[in-house]
Amino acid sequence: MTALAGCTCERPLFVCGDTRRSAGEVASRVGALAAALRINAGTLPGDRVVLITRGSAAAFEALLAVLAAGAVAAPLNVRWSAGEAAAAADLVGAAAVVFDTASSRLALPLLSGNARRTGVCLDDVGASSGSGGKGGGGGGSGAAAPMPAAFSSEALVLRHAGARLEPVLAPEGAAVVCFTSGTTGAAKGALLTHGAFHCQAVAKLLEVGYSGRDVYLHCAPLFHIGGLSSALAVLAAGAVQVFMPMFSAPAALALIARHRVTALIAVPAMLVDLLGAHHDGRPARAHQELLRRLAGAPAQSRM
Repeated sequence: MTALAGCTCERPLFVCGDTRRSAGEVASRVGALAAALRINAGTLPGDRVVLITRGSAAAFEALLAVLAAGAVAAPLNVRWSAGEAAAAADLVGAAAVVFDTASSRLALPLLSGNARRTGVCLDDVGASSGSGGKGGGGGGSGAAAPMPAAFSSEALVLRHAGARLEPVLAPEGAAVVCFTSGTTGAAKGALLTHGAFHCQAVAKLLEVGYSGRDVYLHCAPLFHIGGLSSALAVLAAGAVQVFMPMFSAPAALALIARHRVTALIAVPAMLVDLLGAHHDGRPARAHQELLRRLAGAPAQSRM
């Protein structure tokens, strides 16, 4: 994030739908949200902040803002039940909840059940920014209306415009509580440090070879360790990041062609879906080249 704060490049860094943001714009927004978390939400270094969001530039900016404020991010699986989300929030001792309107069913009970928790609702792309304080919620017409206790993210960005991005470390370098899939019982939270993320990012830059020339597509969600660790590595590389709310093979192939995507990560089931969608239609050359690198002939035969 230190490099992000000093970047003056005007080319897009984050692409989400029709929204494009340069590194400078992202740094400004992250700095403003970090200031809002400290000042408006009362977030202190080491506090746990739960995030319940689909994939979007705003969601990644919010996660970076949590880290910059010196808090510890705890991204939750948006497919969980309300009970699972509540158990995870209680486990980490969440002081605040960041959510998008699509995740309100999981987020709002966490706020109504604990008056000491602060809520921040990420406004939909293109939605109005609200009134500037609590109750701004989801913004534009047709958006789900969050409870009055939730701040509008866009209103907070406007309120704290110009705040410098000056990251603060949480005690002992804690960064993220990442939850397991829960296949052998209740999901367990693993505490990861900034140092751990730095090491994995360096490893990916050296071994995978991410660079500023890449265009990375977010197929894996940010609440998944693979998706999150790759997003941070790609950020360190200065590559363009293209976001999609939830993975679907046809949508991914369309984004690959539209943005000339050169990198992504995917679990085998996703690759099977991508290859199936690829064979169903007339694939663009961009599909062919990327899928060759993702799954060569031996891998395809095994699938």
